[in-house]
Amino acid sequence: MKCPIRYNLWVDKDNNPILLDQDCLKEECAWWFPLFQGCVIKSFAGYLRDIALASEAVQEKMPHVEKFTK
Repeated sequence: MKCPIRYNLWVDKDNNPILLDQDCLKEECAWWFPLFQGCVIKSFAGYLRDIALASEAVQEKMPHVEKFTK
């Protein structure tokens, strides 16, 4: 089956994504992003993951409310 936004993704123990069973249409697909030679949906997913990880890092560095109360 050709892929209009169908990815079977597996993540290994080091949190690296591995694509399985994909038949990409590349330039024929509306979701193809020629600048990065990849699917724009896959790019969005990666960006969202990076934002989530950055937000988690900010949350860990924020002081707790108990430090500001008497």
